[in-house]
Amino acid sequence: MQHHLHSGHIRARKNKSGTTHQVIVEFPPDALTGKRNTRVVDRATTKKEAEAILAKTLSDLNANTYIGQSTAVLKPYMQEWLEIYVKPHTTATTHFNYEMQIKNHIFPALGNMRVQDIKSSDLQKLYNRLHTEKSPVSGKTLAPKTIKNIHNNLRACLTRAVKDDIIRRNPADDVILPKARKTEINIYNREETAQLLEAVRDTNMELIVNLLIA
Repeated sequence: MQHHLHSGHIRARKNKSGTTHQVIVEFPPDALTGKRNTRVVDRATTKKEAEAILAKTLSDLNANTYIGQSTAVLKPYMQEWLEIYVKPHTTATTHFNYEMQIKNHIFPALGNMRVQDIKSSDLQKLYNRLHTEKSPVSGKTLAPKTIKNIHNNLRACLTRAVKDDIIRRNPADDVILPKARKTEINIYNREETAQLLEAVRDTNMELIVNLLIA
C-alpha cells in the first residue's frame, strides 16, 4: 500500500486584534466517503512562524511521529493522574503528602498551562524559585529533597502524558535539581580537646564529654 505524503498551506485570517495565520494540513481522504480531509492544526501570529510550524508538522506526519493538538491542562490532568495512577497504589498518608506538594507548589506556577506548552525551562524556573525563595506555606525555602519529591511527581505525571500521546517527550527529563548542602564538621585538635576537658572538669558534663571523645 502506497504511503500517503501529507501536504498543507498557510491561510491568513484577519480579526479585530490583527491577522492570524492558520496552519492547514491535508490528511488522507475519508475512507468511506472519499471526501477531502483538511484540518487547521495550529495558528501563529506571523507567516514565518506559521511556515515553520507547517514544515515541522508535515515532517512529523510523514515520519509517523506527529502528535496532534491537545487541550489538556496540567491541573485537571494531574488531578486525574493522582486519582487513577497514584491513589490506588500508595498509602493514604503518602497520597495526601503528594497532593499537598502538588497543590501548594506545582499548581500555582504551572496548573493553568496546557500540558503541550510546558517546557523544560518552565520547570527549571520553578525549581530554582522553590530553592531560593521562601515558601508562603512554611516561610522557608524548600529543601533539595522536597524539591526532588515535587520533581518526581511532575516527571511521573508527564511520563503518563507521553504514553497518552499528549506530548512526544518529557520536559522534566532535562532539568537540573538543586544539590543538598554539605554540612561542615569541625573536629577539635589536641589543644582544643584539652581546653574542653579542663572547662568541664568537676562539672556534671565531665563524664559525658570524656565518653564522647574516648
